[in-house]
Amino acid sequence: MKNLLRTDRTAVRRWLPGLGVALAIAGAVALLADPPSAATAGENPPIPSRAELTSWKQNGHDGRYVLQVIEGRLPAETTTGTILSDTQCEPDAQMINHCHNQIRLANGETITVIDNHSMMVNPCLAPGATMTIETLETSWLVGTLS
Repeated sequence: MKNLLRTDRTAVRRWLPGLGVALAIAGAVALLADPPSAATAGENPPIPSRAELTSWKQNGHDGRYVLQVIEGRLPAETTTGTILSDTQCEPDAQMINHCHNQIRLANGETITVIDNHSMMVNPCLAPGATMTIETLETSWLVGTLS
């Protein structure tokens, strides 16, 4: 009986590292096949209740954009900002783009936002453009192009 237990333990010691490697590979394959979506892109977040939109396809109409703040502080009061960048604009399955924009505020601080919109309907925020910015609700603001 003692030898039988020793043999079983030896066998387990032999295949356990291989099992660990196999699980790690399977996890990596699953992650690459279906990467997790962040608030950054890929999914359409709910439209904020105070936004005057019924669809993200309307976002940007008349130069008015509802923007999701993902980095930096919301301004305490209405201010101005300059668009510094426009990246990660690939559309999702519903043809909504989730562009990342950095905006330098009048006080010198920089925020990063996601502009959920349809490039086929309204343009992206162009670097160098200026806008008036006001807080809409927690983590959301409205930017109106100047």
